[in-house]
Amino acid sequence: MIKEQFYAELKRDLSTLLDGETNFIAVLSNASTLLNQRIDSVNWVGFYLIDGNQLVLGPFQGKIACVHITVGKGVCDTDVAENRLQLGR
Repeated sequence: MIKEQFYAELKRDLSTLLDGETNFIAVLSNASTLLNQRIDSVNWVGFYLIDGNQLVLGPFQGKIACVHITVGKGVCDTDVAENRLQLGR
């Protein structure tokens, strides 16, 4: 499948899955599950929520994760501090 088709189908399925849902945690939970099921090359998909000067683990699928991360200490928090996406390879 070509990349454009993959993302179009992912967007369609995510929109359908989340249609009408208003609970923030439910939305993040199903979004992380869908992404984890569809993307073969990842071992962790999830969300960290900003709480003051730290990130707190939210809904995710994958390996065990840090619960609290201080902003400015690592890849995830560097994303927040620099307001940009970091891609690990």
